[in-house]
Amino acid sequence: KIEYVPTEPSDTEFVQILNDLVTNDWVRGNWLYKLIELLFDGNITGTFIGQVGYDQELNYGVGSACFKTKDPLEIYPDPDALSTNERCAYIADAEAMPIEKVRKEYPDHAQHLQADLQDLYNYDKTSFDDVKFKSPTDVRVLSQAQTPDTGGGENLILKITLWCKPDEYIEDERDLEDGSKEYTQRLKYPKGRKIVVASNVLLEDEAIEYDDGKFPYFRGVNYLDQRNFWGISDIEALVSQQ
Repeated sequence: KIEYVPTEPSDTEFVQILNDLVTNDWVRGNWLYKLIELLFDGNITGTFIGQVGYDQELNYGVGSACFKTKDPLEIYPDPDALSTNERCAYIADAEAMPIEKVRKEYPDHAQHLQADLQDLYNYDKTSFDDVKFKSPTDVRVLSQAQTPDTGGGENLILKITLWCKPDEYIEDERDLEDGSKEYTQRLKYPKGRKIVVASNVLLEDEAIEYDDGKFPYFRGVNYLDQRNFWGISDIEALVSQQ
């Protein structure tokens, strides 16, 4: 839990207001549960990852900063990355989502979106016909859906969000008084680029909305593996003893 401490006696009243706000947000946002989720992810996979953002629908439409934990198997960072914003040129976030939720989020593309995954947690686990993907940190078993859903499980779609550091330049042309032309180059996306794709349909391609130009993710590790993005899990440390 976060708590502010006054540096001067005159700060006491203001600090109390800040602490009341933080306590309210801690309880309302269920931060302790999310913190435990991160710790379990770190213990099992060696790395935990969270995502921060802003949701305008929170607090009855007033809006608020939001935070959610991410399954580490959904995150694909730059192979050279040391953390989410250190030596990291891009991060890809591949999340399986209910198709109706994605259609609602992107109504202009809804007719082109088709389910490409199925949740097989309640399916027959002895069927080996389809390729299955199981995350170690949640209960879902996902399968590539070759045909439309027949009602046995929840229809899911793989929503891929790619966050890129600025590296694309465009050229501006300007006429000078002597009739010549001057050409200057500038970054097309000074704060970075965000691309969203699902079912092979381009849903977004725009500049990152955050002024600091950083990816909205943070990463922590269970045990540090020097100069490596991924940490060491408790399970990995026990393998050699079995």
